[in-house]
Amino acid sequence: MRYLGKLRRGLLAMTVCLAGVLIGTTVAVLIGTWDQWQAWYAAYRLRTTLDDTRRLQAAERLLALGPSARPQVIQSLLHGNDAVRAALIQAWHNHIPTLPLDSVQDWLTELINAWTIADESAQQAILAWLTSTLRREADVPIPACQQLARLGLHSPYVSVRYQAVTLAVHPRLGLQAELLPLLKDAEATVRRAALFAVTATEEASLLLPDEELFHWLHDPDEGVRRICYDALVSRGRTVLEIDLGRRLTNPEAAERLKLIAELRYDEVVADPEPWLQRLVRDPEAAVRVAAVRAVAELRAAQRLLCPAWVETAIQNDPDTLARQLMRYYQQLPVRLVNGSVIPADGAPVPPR
Repeated sequence: MRYLGKLRRGLLAMTVCLAGVLIGTTVAVLIGTWDQWQAWYAAYRLRTTLDDTRRLQAAERLLALGPSARPQVIQSLLHGNDAVRAALIQAWHNHIPTLPLDSVQDWLTELINAWTIADESAQQAILAWLTSTLRREADVPIPACQQLARLGLHSPYVSVRYQAVTLAVHPRLGLQAELLPLLKDAEATVRRAALFAVTATEEASLLLPDEELFHWLHDPDEGVRRICYDALVSRGRTVLEIDLGRRLTNPEAAERLKLIAELRYDEVVADPEPWLQRLVRDPEAAVRVAAVRAVAELRAAQRLLCPAWVETAIQNDPDTLARQLMRYYQQLPVRLVNGSVIPADGAPVPPR
C-alpha cells in the first residue's frame, strides 16, 4: 500500500509537470504568434465590416502591425473587393510618412513579387499604392518604384498600362523614354496617353523629334492625330510645315513622290532642301533617288554644286542601282546642255 501511494504521488507529480510544460509551450506559441493572430483578426474585420470608417480603422490597425501583417495586406490587395483595397491604400497614405526607408522598400518588394499573380483590379490597386508612395515627402526607394511602374507599362491589361503612363512621367521616376514603345500600342487610349505624356515633357523634342512625330499624323485614331498636331503647333511649326510633314510620312510611296515633284517645281516652300534631305532617307529607293535628283536640279538652276549631305547619302545607300542613279544626278550642276539644265523628264545618261 505504501508503494502504491508513492507511485500515485509520482504519477501525479509527473502529470502536473507535463501539464505545466504543455501550458507553457502553448502560451509561448500564442505569444510568439500573437501579432499574426492580431493581423488575421484585423484583416477579418477589414473584409467583413460594412462601415467605411471602421473599415479604414481596421486597415490602419493592420498596417500598424508591421512585417507580420504583410501577408494579410498582400492577400487583401490581391483578392479583396474595391472597398477593401481603397481602405488599405488610404491607410498606407496615412501611414507612410512615419515609416523608415527600409520598411518602405520591404513593402514594395512584396508588391513586386505579387505582381505576376495579380489580376487587372489588383494591379490597379498596386499602382495606386505606388502613387501614394511617391507622395511621401521623404526619400523613396526609386529603383523599386521604377520597377513597379515598368511592370505596369508592360501589363497585359489596357487600364493598367494607361494608369502606368501617368506614373512613368513622375519627376522622381523619369521613365519618359520608356513610354515610346507605347506610342505603337494596339489600344488608342494608351497611345493617346503615351503621346500626350511624352510631348508634354521638357525633353519632348529629344525623345520624339519632329521628323518622328510627323508619323502620328497618320494614326487611325483622331485623338492621337489631334495631340500630335497640337504638339507640333506648340513647337512653332506652321500649318504649311505640318502639312508637309504629314505628306513626308505618308505610308504610300506614290504620295511621297508627288511631294518631291511639288518641292521641285512649285515655289510654295522657300527652301525645299531640308525636306528633300529627309526624303533622301526614305525606305523606298525610288523616293531616295527622286529626292537627290530634285536637289541636283535645283542646285544646277543656281549654278551650285550639290550639298555635302548628298554625297553622304550616296555612300550610305544600301541599293547599288540607287547609288548609281544618285551619282549621275549629283553631277547635274556641272553637266549643262547648251547652258540649260537637263529637263526633269529627261532620261538619265550614264556618265562617260
